[in-house]
Amino acid sequence: MENIKVMDLIIIGAGWSGLTACKYAIENKLSVIVFESKKTIGGIWNYDPDIKKNSISKNTRSNVSKNYIEFSDFKFPEDYPLFPDNQQINNYLLSYAKTFNLLENIKLNSRIKKVEKVILNGNNYWKVENNYGEKVFSLFLVISTGFKNSNIDMSFFSNFTGSIIKSIEYKHLESKFINKTVLLIGENNCSSYIAKDIFPYAKKIYWSILDGIWIKPRYNFIGSESFDSHSSVLKNFIFNNNKYKGEYLFEDLVEFYNGQSGSGIKEWSTNSYYKAGFSMNNGEILENIKMGNIIPKKGIKKINNKNVEFNDNTSIDVDIIIICNKSLPYFDFLPKKFNRPIKKKYKYIFDTNDQCLAFIGYTKPNIGINQTLTELQANYMAQVYSNKIKLPNNKKMKDVVNRDNIYWNKYFNKIKDNYNCYVDLNIYSNDISKKINTNPDYFKLLINSPTKWWKAINMPYNNSRYLINNTDKHKEIFMNCKTNNNNLLIYSIALIIKPFYKFTRNYLVNKNNNSIITTDENYQEKKKKLYIFIIFLLFILLIYIVPEWNIYSKNRMKYFLGNLDNYKNKKFNIIFLLIIIFLLYSD
Repeated sequence: MENIKVMDLIIIGAGWSGLTACKYAIENKLSVIVFESKKTIGGIWNYDPDIKKNSISKNTRSNVSKNYIEFSDFKFPEDYPLFPDNQQINNYLLSYAKTFNLLENIKLNSRIKKVEKVILNGNNYWKVENNYGEKVFSLFLVISTGFKNSNIDMSFFSNFTGSIIKSIEYKHLESKFINKTVLLIGENNCSSYIAKDIFPYAKKIYWSILDGIWIKPRYNFIGSESFDSHSSVLKNFIFNNNKYKGEYLFEDLVEFYNGQSGSGIKEWSTNSYYKAGFSMNNGEILENIKMGNIIPKKGIKKINNKNVEFNDNTSIDVDIIIICNKSLPYFDFLPKKFNRPIKKKYKYIFDTNDQCLAFIGYTKPNIGINQTLTELQANYMAQVYSNKIKLPNNKKMKDVVNRDNIYWNKYFNKIKDNYNCYVDLNIYSNDISKKINTNPDYFKLLINSPTKWWKAINMPYNNSRYLINNTDKHKEIFMNCKTNNNNLLIYSIALIIKPFYKFTRNYLVNKNNNSIITTDENYQEKKKKLYIFIIFLLFILLIYIVPEWNIYSKNRMKYFLGNLDNYKNKKFNIIFLLIIIFLLYSD
């Protein structure tokens, strides 16, 4: 008789998401086994020179700082740079797996051959079979296989007589790029690293991005601190612009220094809002563009032999085309009933047809990368499957899915992508953390420790914020938490001037893209009126300062308003002041 192995949970994939799911499953007393098709853990961060294997290129490093992606209870080594490379990240994941004793639950070189739902001893189970014929049964199943590059319609390139390479096939610099004219197409995460790799050796690089892109710097304009260090709760409270999905001051600084959409490149300009469109966290690429190493282009009109004609009616002869196609989730091993888009999952995690099936690591936040949200999702999954939290019934889940899709489709309405799940980092993380009772109680923290409260609301985004309600973790959280005094100065000044800044900004801004750099047709007329308004304010200030003018104005006010003593009621003045502040600061 066949030996039947039954577990609480099976996880497919031992990359970042799978390891996180395994850790939280063990913490919640679930028996778990992880199947990984590769010979080692790490997923896409485990560099593999084989062009058939899904992994990053040799020189890829994180697009966001380590602060964003590190686990809440397992920090990156202090000697790691702000933006770790793929080898450092892979070592970090290996250390994480060893520290929390995950390796004994992982079966390597185990490619999934078949997944099905079966009845065993009168109960529903998942049956998973690997390439060795090993069969394991479980109550719950988690998919964490990451993304694969989407299929490309090659008919558009049928007339091209040069070489075509898909970005997933690019692993490292090769001699075939030397003194060649290269065309990059698309804006996925690896495209900037490919461009950086080959530009010293290629004859010329052209880069086509059809719908434009926001380019955000990695580092602050002054100093060596990461730009995403300005990601605190305090900053989000002060600068968040709900109406235009942006951030007061910060997006304006990016455009002020680098031009519209963070680059000033007309071919790549976009009408997408700062937090609701495609973005590239790699401002260094702009230096190469300024030096002429990379030539930005918009869309392609047609291709004939080696000649490529762009939408601006210019044309070039190209030797090599590199297609940087978008990455999409694929679950070919799942039964058709469950092989559906992530957008049909509850909170982009739980399957609405079967709550015993979950997907971890497939949301794409507008700030950070999908690993930023993995820990919250894994914690949610583990608490549900250990019966600590109940999910809504299937009908309610489907209603929420429809509501969420309407909301996020409207939020990211300028992104033409029907497959990936884009979310706002703060909105989504707050939603999930509330469901698993880890949303930070900042008011309680303020009452107990104003010092810790100030550090908590001023520190950059980090998953450790979701441990704040657990006082036993405070030493670990706040030991290395440094309050940035430069941020404090910026925030304090901005808080004071925000009403005036906001008034001026809203008056001048282009309503289509929320940019103050490229304005609408009436910009000059608006600017003229603004100057008149400023002159009027200065005139009022002079009346207040010049004694004779001040006395004359008071006499005139008495004439029209009567005795001014009637307006010295403190309660009235306080209420009036609060109303004015509310009107100035509300969106």
